[in-house]
Amino acid sequence: MRESSRVAAWRLGPSGLSTEDSRRISFHIRFNRPSSLFARCWLLVEGETETWVINELARQCGHHFDAEGIKVIEFAQSGLKPLVKFARRMGIEWHVLVDGDEAGKKYAATVRSLLNNDREAEREHLTALPALDMEHFMYRQGFSDVFHRVAQIPEMYR
Repeated sequence: MRESSRVAAWRLGPSGLSTEDSRRISFHIRFNRPSSLFARCWLLVEGETETWVINELARQCGHHFDAEGIKVIEFAQSGLKPLVKFARRMGIEWHVLVDGDEAGKKYAATVRSLLNNDREAEREHLTALPALDMEHFMYRQGFSDVFHRVAQIPEMYR
């Protein structure tokens, strides 16, 4: 893991993760995103939309996540709990972004349980969108014209 003045090496002991969690982590991180192992922080998101949007918004704002040691990781395929457990054991900071739909509420409950329902820790590790999903959130936050233009919706129907 990169720190401000060095790269720290961590390892999981024999009781680090269950066999199933290890399998999921191995596939999702080691094979698909090996550079994640060197990140300082993981931003764990539900799906592809969040991955694309957050990386692009950061780039537009002049942030270079790779250079800053931040990795946006989609967790829906591997499961949230194994990724958070792994990040904690490896000394990687993490934050979870979830949708406001039913699945997002379940993911948020998972995060809260991992944090022992500590409200202060929740503020540091969890953001729940106040909309069903990223698309609805962006639409409500002033990007409706973009959606209408891309969908080629005539002005009279907007």
